[in-house]
Amino acid sequence: MYCMIQQQLEPQFIDLDGLPLAVTVTVAINFYASAAFQESSGDLSGISQSAAHSSIKAVTNSLLPHVADYINFPIDLTSHLQKATAFSQLAGFPQVLGVTDYTNVPIQHADTFFNQRSFHSINLQVVCGHKKISLQVCAKFLAAAFVLRSSQLPQLFQPPKLIHGLILGDKGCPVRTWIFIPFKSSEMEAQSNYNSSYIITRSTIIEQATGFRRICFKCFYCSRGSLQYTTASVSRIVVVCCMLYNFVQWRGLQIDDDDTMGRAPPSEEEDYEEDDDDKEAAVHLKVSKMVEGEEATNGRASGRHDHVTRVEAV
Repeated sequence: MYCMIQQQLEPQFIDLDGLPLAVTVTVAINFYASAAFQESSGDLSGISQSAAHSSIKAVTNSLLPHVADYINFPIDLTSHLQKATAFSQLAGFPQVLGVTDYTNVPIQHADTFFNQRSFHSINLQVVCGHKKISLQVCAKFLAAAFVLRSSQLPQLFQPPKLIHGLILGDKGCPVRTWIFIPFKSSEMEAQSNYNSSYIITRSTIIEQATGFRRICFKCFYCSRGSLQYTTASVSRIVVVCCMLYNFVQWRGLQIDDDDTMGRAPPSEEEDYEEDDDDKEAAVHLKVSKMVEGEEATNGRASGRHDHVTRVEAV
């Protein structure tokens, strides 16, 4: 990773109080990985708080151009079939290509979203694949339902479609033809079976992915308070941490899970008042319908790029 950002950091060397580049990177990585504030990260390396702040900013900005290399949503048919098969093996839920996770990242500045739990936050939307890799990240400051609407994710699944499949959302997401949520009540056997398959499929991926991110990058799971940065800076830090999480996964690096995963920041699962179309869609959701359109997907990925990058920050 050091080699990856060395060229971007070298021109800033004079502006970083003459710190060796290795120290600059170490300070930033320590900040991402710990629940300590930048002052503690600076103390660890024996540098001032201002130098620690400059190091964190420089490394974050240098990593951002590489995010697209590590966070992207493949659109080729082969990748879709692999994902759908892997998800189906968990609990029999067909056509699933990813599951969504929403996390409230506490932040100090009052220009951000004031969530239902009465603190200011940026709502992080992450779509995880079957290997717990982040396929799409949106770090904006709205409620979960509105983050989904304002993100570029609908452009991938709504006509003209680049991706043919389903996303499993949480109960705060709106119902769409491509995003499924659980039934609020499961009085019928079919609904109960649907909910059971949904819960197993989504929780298997989300709990592990969120837990591993919490272990690796504690800065935005900080129990000591909110991040003391502007909205835009927190957004960039969160996106970079998601990228580094994928970097860790793809490199096959060992994640020390001896640490307790603890309690993750609360998800923003606000009650969403559906419009008439949403209500009608919810009533007619059946697992049997999820296999429709499979033939239409054949060959649709030919002539396209192999993946679409979807990373959004403030």
